[in-house]
Amino acid sequence: MHTFLIVIIVYGGFGFISATIPTSTIDSDLSEINKLSEDLRKFSPDIARQLIEATCQMISQCCPKIKSTFVSMALSGDKQELTDKCFGKKDSSNFLLNVLSCSPLIKMTKIAMDPQITKYMLIMTHKSNQDTEDTKMILDTCTEEEVYSVACDWNRSDLQDTCQRKVLEKLAEQDDQIYKDKVQQTKEGYTKVIDELKKEFDN
Repeated sequence: MHTFLIVIIVYGGFGFISATIPTSTIDSDLSEINKLSEDLRKFSPDIARQLIEATCQMISQCCPKIKSTFVSMALSGDKQELTDKCFGKKDSSNFLLNVLSCSPLIKMTKIAMDPQITKYMLIMTHKSNQDTEDTKMILDTCTEEEVYSVACDWNRSDLQDTCQRKVLEKLAEQDDQIYKDKVQQTKEGYTKVIDELKKEFDN
């Protein structure tokens, strides 16, 4: 579920920096976006962090063969493909055994029943629905390792920074106004979600 961090990080492509957008501007915007990303994690409920951790544990322990592609599959919305790739076809002889032997999946199922998760997902799903095109762009821009880091490894800020910088550089390459508009949209999107999280969970 930490796919919510992927969904809201936005934008993509890969290229050279436009001569009219100075590096100092990109550095400043990157710093501000990173701070907003930290605030989003800060104000997310603990139960959401638990679900994210369990999801990433499930991929690492039960479906390591799809570790490099599970984020893109999850964001594509094709849950059946993700299930098939991880556990096999539902009518296969080893499907049930694979599911029952995956302890993180059992943990995920229990966590998903928490009422706070429903509230949290309503907030994050609305945001993700707005960013479908931008999500595709980030998948096209960043390496599989970088995307996985955004989703699952909060300690690898170096990979996340590299990914976000590529995004900003691509925007700068396209057009000054596109850059300004998209960066502003990103910041406003973060701020809106953070405000909603504070209102719902910061008691």
